[in-house]
Amino acid sequence: MTIAPNIQATTTNRTSTGVPGFVERYANWTDEQSDRAAVLAGRMDAGEFDMIRVSFVDPHGFPRTKWLAPQVFSSALRSGLDYSLAPFIQDTGQDIAVDLFARGVGHDLPEFEGSSDFVAVPDPLTFRSLPWAPRTGWVLADEFFKTGSRLPLSPRNALRQQVQRLERRGQTYVVGLEIEFYLTRLVRNELSFGDVGGFGTPGTAPTVQPVDLGYQFNGDDHLDQIADFLMPLCGTLVDLGLPLRSAEHESGPGQIEITFEPLEGLAGADAVILFKAAVRQFARRNGFHASFMCKPALQGCDPSGWHLHQSIADSQTGHNLFMSDVPGQLVSQLAENFAGGLIANAAASSLFTTPTINGYQRYSESHTLAPTLAGWADDNRGAMIRVLGAPHDPSPDFSGIIAGDGV
Repeated sequence: MTIAPNIQATTTNRTSTGVPGFVERYANWTDEQSDRAAVLAGRMDAGEFDMIRVSFVDPHGFPRTKWLAPQVFSSALRSGLDYSLAPFIQDTGQDIAVDLFARGVGHDLPEFEGSSDFVAVPDPLTFRSLPWAPRTGWVLADEFFKTGSRLPLSPRNALRQQVQRLERRGQTYVVGLEIEFYLTRLVRNELSFGDVGGFGTPGTAPTVQPVDLGYQFNGDDHLDQIADFLMPLCGTLVDLGLPLRSAEHESGPGQIEITFEPLEGLAGADAVILFKAAVRQFARRNGFHASFMCKPALQGCDPSGWHLHQSIADSQTGHNLFMSDVPGQLVSQLAENFAGGLIANAAASSLFTTPTINGYQRYSESHTLAPTLAGWADDNRGAMIRVLGAPHDPSPDFSGIIAGDGV
């Protein structure tokens, strides 16, 4: 599809998106963001793209997206983009979780009353061209109320606030990602209205078949069986600018793990969103179905999860502050304090790490490599926090297992 460049929208006193001047007044962009936005606007004018996908991430970690014509995206870089607040008040099944017309929707959030709109501001530093969708761009957005304050339920904003707290102390949060998913072959592509669900009721699951028999951990032959899918997928991830490290076969049939080189905090979270979207959409376009849920209701499927490696570095020198300089001490005092905070807040954090019932199917003594207690241990895969490192090791970190979920 090519949009004719000579067709101009009717000029009005209000831009076609958001609130005029919103980005300049409230977004507090860095010089790098402003410069990148100017470059992107030029690319829109040059006709490089037919459509831009603008996504924000809801509290469940699911991207919500609008497709914008190039000239409208250029407007959104100045004025933001109107979005409904609905995804912030719905559960993972799209059922409304609060009373929209109660005062403050029952949670002291008056801006949410009546399911009003908010303003999404594209972050130009996250812009990517999608290899599987020609002439299509993709970008993540930050969420603001129309008053200019940031949405308190925005996961991206919550992470940014914590990262900035560390930055003020001269520290950088560093993560390593290891993410598992199931790859199956689609048997039936056709849908009927009998497959359709409703609010709070999922539709019919796709009909699939295994791509291999599994249960040969890191089996070379199993990887080769899916090479025609996995090799171009890995190439796609590299083309997206994701720092691919490895691809490997886990235990279950078609259970794949992809790992990445270390990333700084916000970039790591953004990478997870882009990675999952890329895998799902690339799979669907090639006759496969990819699922990140913990325990698919399929025979012989070992639960999936993902590992989040965490460490803190000195912002100036890059020195890993989890490293111990004390003989006989596994990690630094800062690292011990960090682990203590994770353990103390483990129960509350599970609302975010494992937001669905399905995820808890991994937290079982029958799955020996999944934690059932909040604790830490030296290189023990059964612990919630696995300490990787040793005294004077320049790269110690904490690896935490997180149950996979459908998002």
